[in-house]
Amino acid sequence: MLLSKFTDYINCNLNDKKQVLALFIDFSRAFDTLDHQKLIKSLNNTGIQGYPLEWCSNYLKERYLSVKIQNWYSKDMKVTEGTAQGSVLGPVHFLAYVNDISRTLANCTTFQFADDTCLLVADSNINEPMEKLQIDFDALCRWCHDAGLVLNAQKTKLVHISSAHKRDILQKKIISRCHSCLHNQQLSMTYPNDCQPIEVVDNHTYLGLVIDRNLNWQPHINRICEKLRAFLANIVIIKNRISFYTRLLIYNAFITSVLSYGLSNYGRTYRTYLNSIRRLQIRIIKNIVPPKIKMDCANNDNLLFKICKTLPVHDLVNFNLLKEQFFNLDIQELKEHKIATRQVTNKKLNIPKIKNIYGKRTSAYLIPALVNDLDLELRNNLTPTNIKYILKMHFLNKL
Repeated sequence: MLLSKFTDYINCNLNDKKQVLALFIDFSRAFDTLDHQKLIKSLNNTGIQGYPLEWCSNYLKERYLSVKIQNWYSKDMKVTEGTAQGSVLGPVHFLAYVNDISRTLANCTTFQFADDTCLLVADSNINEPMEKLQIDFDALCRWCHDAGLVLNAQKTKLVHISSAHKRDILQKKIISRCHSCLHNQQLSMTYPNDCQPIEVVDNHTYLGLVIDRNLNWQPHINRICEKLRAFLANIVIIKNRISFYTRLLIYNAFITSVLSYGLSNYGRTYRTYLNSIRRLQIRIIKNIVPPKIKMDCANNDNLLFKICKTLPVHDLVNFNLLKEQFFNLDIQELKEHKIATRQVTNKKLNIPKIKNIYGKRTSAYLIPALVNDLDLELRNNLTPTNIKYILKMHFLNKL
């Protein structure tokens, strides 16, 4: 959901002919630097009070660690910071600890998932909001100092996202200001040596997706293709040692999961970019099915997907988009028209006007267009429990 909102935010601004600055924040040893007293206070502020808060407080007390080298152990050291590694409560504790970050930022749109934080600003002239981004970044650095978190300026990156037809040259730099600079008024107008400029990069990995400067997803698709080629090389080696059913299970466990993660985001790119994934899908499936099926489907790749009951990447994109967002739509709002048109009569959803290719990649445009392609009877029969099965059968039957 966060990735979908993140992608929609950028596509909507690019459709409005704006440019976007994305500042990707990196914390050093984020889960190991949480102060227990501040953590309890944060839990209390989020509404965890009374006996549950006492239980959480007791859970953090009297924890010790030691180091083992061969048969020798170090002295036990009391743990006063960090969350219990590998525990269920660890991520919950961290989320509560950093929950106040967004309250300190006044100018930027913030996307946050645990320690993966991104600040976004957009404008037609991208140099104008640079000062706003710097102000919020300073506020974030100051919050990190107060909270005991360590912001890694060397791994924090800035990506300037824009259309290839409209791209300003950045005239300023975003500076990661040190503790003495932020807390000393005399140094506020100058940058000591400890203050570092944030590197501007062409692409950066955020929550497993490679975000590139034009949001065309080509670097991320290249990464996926590398994984598929590695899988293809392995399946060629073992295909004669395992059954067709087992090979199909491996395909669904690995290939489908690799493709599906973030597909409703990077799948909005050009259709030709996705063709490289589809070609690798076909090569892999031809090494999975028995030789007879491979010969029978020599001139019909769609039949291969039908036999294996799996979807090619282009249909998988539409399947994932509908599965994730169909029941999040405000259908009544999308149906509204000022006058009675054939669209209303045929119970078609309203598709907004767009200004460029990025407008076609927004959920506001994509989802109504996909819903309009579904039969009215099929749409009426969809429920949260059967949507995956019905949609998959729908796309398989269209092959």
